[in-house]
Amino acid sequence: MPQAGCAAGRPVFLTMKLPQTMTTGRSDKVDLYIAAFNSHDGSSAFRIVGAVTHHPS
Repeated sequence: MPQAGCAAGRPVFLTMKLPQTMTTGRSDKVDLYIAAFNSHDGSSAFRIVGAVTHHPS
């Protein structure tokens, strides 16, 4: 059954940068992110993952 605004079960994702920066070692700064994944038709599980990226100096 088609639903308005749904794209036939296509996977979708959302990334969010957290406002805090974490310092590792003495001065290495990393940015923290959360990503969420899902599908419009329920064919995949809802997932949330965390990620870090090195902060440019």
